[in-house]
Amino acid sequence: MSLDAAPAKPAFKDYGLKATKRFLKTAIVIDDEIIAEPPAQAPDGDLAEPPLFVNAPKENRVGDAAPDVAHPAPGNDAEVKIKPLADAFLDKRIVCGVLKPEVADTDTQVVDRAVRAASVADVVIIDWYLRPHQDNLARSILEKILTEDRELNGRLRLVIVYTSADPLADRRKALAEHLKRAKFDAVEDPDDDTLLTIGACRVRFVRKRSINVGVAVEDLPDFAVEEFAKLSHGLLANFALLGIAALRDATHHILANLDIGLDTAFVGHRMLLGHATEARGFAMNLFLLQMKGVLSLPKHLGEALGDQELSAWLDEQFSYPEADAHLEAAGTTKDQLRESVLKGASKLDGLHKSLFLPISKRDPDKVGDIEKELSQNFARFATFVREPGGFNPLPDGWLPTLTLGSVVKLVGRKIRYFLCVQPACDTVRITENRYFPFIELVAKKAAKSTENLVIRDGEKKVVVCVSTSAGSRLYDKFKPDLSETVRAESEDGRFLFNSSNDQVYWWLGDIDPLKAQRIATDVSGSLARVGIDEYEWLRLGGSAKK
Repeated sequence: MSLDAAPAKPAFKDYGLKATKRFLKTAIVIDDEIIAEPPAQAPDGDLAEPPLFVNAPKENRVGDAAPDVAHPAPGNDAEVKIKPLADAFLDKRIVCGVLKPEVADTDTQVVDRAVRAASVADVVIIDWYLRPHQDNLARSILEKILTEDRELNGRLRLVIVYTSADPLADRRKALAEHLKRAKFDAVEDPDDDTLLTIGACRVRFVRKRSINVGVAVEDLPDFAVEEFAKLSHGLLANFALLGIAALRDATHHILANLDIGLDTAFVGHRMLLGHATEARGFAMNLFLLQMKGVLSLPKHLGEALGDQELSAWLDEQFSYPEADAHLEAAGTTKDQLRESVLKGASKLDGLHKSLFLPISKRDPDKVGDIEKELSQNFARFATFVREPGGFNPLPDGWLPTLTLGSVVKLVGRKIRYFLCVQPACDTVRITENRYFPFIELVAKKAAKSTENLVIRDGEKKVVVCVSTSAGSRLYDKFKPDLSETVRAESEDGRFLFNSSNDQVYWWLGDIDPLKAQRIATDVSGSLARVGIDEYEWLRLGGSAKK
């Protein structure tokens, strides 16, 4: 290779590895055979001879033990030495904790302790046998970890089953059958008998090092980074990993800025407001502003989502054997698609659909349906702060409040959707019945001339647009509760707002308040238009052409 040759462009997986290395900070190892090596002993020759025996023949020394000619016992393949393990993780800037179940520990104690540790660990490494020749404890731990993850609507998780129990394929099968009985969708990879996936959890079975087979403890950190990068594989996932890593690094700096000297000013702000809800909202915005300040620094996110990474992503997405044929059938090529992504194009409809070909490669004729489904899901993800059954779980006992950006459904002779546009400051400190204004959202084909939303109504998704017609405004009166807000009631898994006029509104979610404010402003602007009779020729711009 010439010394003047240009360096090779990084593959997309390299961007994922870089982001993962910055993100990973914690690991937990659960193994009953974790051992601490005995402290190193100084050689006999380095010790000073006691004065009494300086000149005494060595064979006649008082107290000398008979020389030990036996060879040390060979190491146990199942043992995990803690020092090389911890050192290897620390060299990667990852803090590694250990949990060693003892005979005196009950299974319940071990499971609870393991699950608590796993809740704050980026990587979980667990032995298959945590009791002599018994795998039920490891299976119980993994089941409970996954149960808690499911209650959180899923969590990106890497589990490495690090074991000397062969064959690994049998261990994977045993875990998969156990999890299926517990109602988990455990998928056994047909091309890799050491890989099991359960939703967003990746379980990899790995052989402990023995002679020349398996992974040594010193290599576990690099192995964990590679496996996690496969789990979090994606453009937006890489961006999020870098952002979260930056916030982790800046956590103590942000805390240092929020010193006690600012408390008095905040309490004064609370005093002037006279209401806790608004004060909490102000504190949240203050906190988000600090985080945005961190993430806006170029050193943290750098060239993330730049042209080179997007180009590498396209190369990987369209590397499957039939890619060129599928693109040709769609009337484009990979280079044309790359050009349109990086520089834009005048006609994007067909090109936009072509981006979804890798996801529909098993049945390219369904690319349009997949484009629609994923685009609608992304629209909800980018618009809604919260929604029932949405991307983020709602806390137990939590009730929504009617506020700027609340999307509701009014069920009467026909179903109608509305967006609440009450100014946020008028949705708190309510001491008596108050009118709330709504704008109707009409379920019809999306329009470029107005705002569009994708809302989730039960199991169906509905594309709606903001109605600008004169009769699309609605006002209804609501009674506040003790919190001095209008709070929904929970009924059969739904959230309902009951108006003073006996109308029932189903809560479907809250959109980004800024988007809601823009909609309200645009609609108010249309109401402010002045209609007058004028000379039509002049209104058309001095022409009779319409």
